[in-house]
Amino acid sequence: MEKVRRGWAFVGGSFDPVHFGHLALARTVYENIPVQKVWLMPAGQPWQKKMHTNAFHRQSMLRDALQYEPHIGCDDREILRSGATYTIDTVKQLRLQVGPSFPLVWVLGQDQWCNLSTWKDWQELIQYVHLFVVSRNTEQSSVSREVSQWAQPYWIPLQSDFLCKPAGSIVQYENFEHSASSSKIRRIFAHYAAPQAAKKLEHWLPQSVLCYILQHRLY
Repeated sequence: MEKVRRGWAFVGGSFDPVHFGHLALARTVYENIPVQKVWLMPAGQPWQKKMHTNAFHRQSMLRDALQYEPHIGCDDREILRSGATYTIDTVKQLRLQVGPSFPLVWVLGQDQWCNLSTWKDWQELIQYVHLFVVSRNTEQSSVSREVSQWAQPYWIPLQSDFLCKPAGSIVQYENFEHSASSSKIRRIFAHYAAPQAAKKLEHWLPQSVLCYILQHRLY
């Protein structure tokens, strides 16, 4: 019998552009933890990353990609916020919105997990959300000793019913695999004529997103 679904999960990112890898990750989250919905949250002005495409286009591509995904939505709160975007501010806002008892899950890729100690007030995240760490077979990077020691008391098995609590746990999903990459997609558009690039990227981009990119000549 399927577990009762409760709470929300969030996947942050630039989504520049959104691709099949992002959608596969969101589906993996939904299939492996019993949340009610997975929200993809495009970054506004991430302080550690330079944006290539403005927020309006990234949001539009994301909404196009999700039109047939009933369990995945787009949350635009970060692109509506002025100034630098910090995850800790976002999770505090989310907690105020949903109240103290509603489960919230923040999804981290392995690269984000390894870089966690550089985030603003990173040790406070666990007060507001659960952390769901997704790693790939091909990733060899290791987390810092500081993060590893901090995280030790919070680790629980993926199979645990951690959504019985609103926050406070760290779980890991291993062996997620998808070859799509936003940076590689941008490079392909930069090095090939539009028709050639579109042909090469059919297996990485939803058709609606591909059409949007070509229509607006984004890359």
